[in-house]
Amino acid sequence: MLTAVRKLVERTVIGDSAPRLVRFARTVPRPIIRRLQAEAFREVFCYAAQRQKFLARKLREAGIDPARVRGPDDLGNVFTTADDLLTLPLEDFLCREPQAVFETTGTSGAPKRTYFSYEELEAAAHHEGAALYQNGVRPSDRVVCAFDAGYWISSWVTFLACKKMRVFCSAVGKPQPRDLYSRLGLYRYNVIVADPTWLVSLSEIAEKQGAFPVKLIMAAGDRMTDVYRKYVQDVWKAPVILGYGSTEAGGGLGMECRERDGYHVDEFDFLLEIVEPDAEGYGELVMTTLARRTMPLIRYRVRDVTRFIDEPCPCGVTLRRISRIKDQRAARRDGGDGRGQHAPGNFRGRARRRRRTLGPLAGGRPAGGTPRHSGIPPGAGERDQSAGGRTGRAQEHRVLLPRRLGQSRLRDVSTGVSIPACGVARTEAKAEAAGRRTPILNDEL
Repeated sequence: MLTAVRKLVERTVIGDSAPRLVRFARTVPRPIIRRLQAEAFREVFCYAAQRQKFLARKLREAGIDPARVRGPDDLGNVFTTADDLLTLPLEDFLCREPQAVFETTGTSGAPKRTYFSYEELEAAAHHEGAALYQNGVRPSDRVVCAFDAGYWISSWVTFLACKKMRVFCSAVGKPQPRDLYSRLGLYRYNVIVADPTWLVSLSEIAEKQGAFPVKLIMAAGDRMTDVYRKYVQDVWKAPVILGYGSTEAGGGLGMECRERDGYHVDEFDFLLEIVEPDAEGYGELVMTTLARRTMPLIRYRVRDVTRFIDEPCPCGVTLRRISRIKDQRAARRDGGDGRGQHAPGNFRGRARRRRRTLGPLAGGRPAGGTPRHSGIPPGAGERDQSAGGRTGRAQEHRVLLPRRLGQSRLRDVSTGVSIPACGVARTEAKAEAAGRRTPILNDEL
């Protein structure tokens, strides 16, 4: 009943308006949100139990009668996992004919594929637009989105969000930072949306040649430490807001507000659980997509470790928050999830061999015992969008500082891929000169 009322309100009152959706999210009481989620879960579960081969098979194997399921707790150990998406035919998950497909980055193994309808992409964009509006983006602004495009979903959803808000937007893929820097003034972009590693490179250029006026930076796709957030903010004199999500989530799952104390999650389209929590409440995040019907995911194990923040946020939004990602549980638990050569055990062996060859600059400890580097995790169509990020300490990608900090690129030893050194090497050198350790794009705070 409540779900029907909500859909009527969205269709007749909210429409495509981001400001109205923000006002709606700010005013709905928590008990109503929980009831809406409970109804939406039962609807999508019944739908998927009848149409999705994978879920129907899991229920039969577990001896669960779909008619008796009222909530996630009734499903026991029935989950959808990344392994399932990687190893089973996609037809086992599809409930109707799809209209679009996106892939994860594949940085931790073979890419996972998720299918959508156009309507579902539009809905994801609508909610991302509301999050951008809540953080100050308005129709008079000019957004440049430098998320990689191709089969990755982030760039498309951000572009559609701006289109719905009637905000000027250039979704340019992932150009070289210098190429975009030369156009910032030309096109008067004042909102930058990109992954943290790329933002550090752009900020290094701006630090040397001058920063253009910017009102907001939204970072997602990798983890971003407080050290590097402050560095980017100091260069541009603008706040950096972190987003969190994944391809499986259809883009954004949550975004910070200006308080920057956890991600406000989209509780109207997702039901989140924390399973196997520790004494502090940290456990693995499990996600059910409430609104999607093309490829609904019932209790999908995201593998990220976080906790709920139940205290009211000073910003006034009543949507629940999760903390910044603490770890990736599956990376610790096993290596047989399709990551192949990126499994932690294999990586650690290569890292040890590289350290023996290159010594302290390859990540060893100098005489004083201070590490010379930290990890840079892979970018994400699995968008932490992490930072928010997708990969925890157990699966860190180690970065080798070049022997001369003037060299222009660093090498990720687990993939052999070179990345721009720019602000990474330069800022770490400054920090070491000041006698402190600087974690690089990794939540070792």
